Amino acid sequence: MKKKVIEVPVMSAKVRSLALPCSARSFVSVASWPMEFDIEIECVAVA
Repeated sequence: MKKKVIEVPVMSAKVRSLALPCSARSFVSVASWPMEFDIEIECVAVA
């Protein structure tokens, strides 16, 4: 079975609407799901 990848820019709407620098916070809410799945969160730090 081919894995389906869904990318969700969690902070992008907040950053665009408030014109603020992006914070390092994000959250993933997962409800009951009948199949096994993976959650991958990519973090990028710029100093």
